[in-house]
Amino acid sequence: MNIELLHQPDSAIARVSLNAGEELLAQAGAMIAMSDTINASTTLRRGKGGGLMGGIKRMVAGESLFLSAFRSPKDGNEVWLAPKLIGDLLIYLSLAEDPRFQRRDEC
Repeated sequence: MNIELLHQPDSAIARVSLNAGEELLAQAGAMIAMSDTINASTTLRRGKGGGLMGGIKRMVAGESLFLSAFRSPKDGNEVWLAPKLIGDLLIYLSLAEDPRFQRRDEC
């Protein structure tokens, strides 16, 4: 997975290039464009746990109950993401190298 942030800081968007078999989870409504061979679906889960309770927690925090999942069947597919409101994006990398996006004002 390769992430490139464009048009920072005012109207940031993320161009995410996926390798074969990789999956990206994003808030519902964050996708602005994607390659035609990307498999898109909707889920309540974010990794282990999550489910309905995780979705309710997201709703209480002002996020969507559902998450969009994008899976790439081949190398080089792209998903373009943007926040709901105008602003900058940050990339957080966890120890498991699971990148997460967050708007700068949510830090």
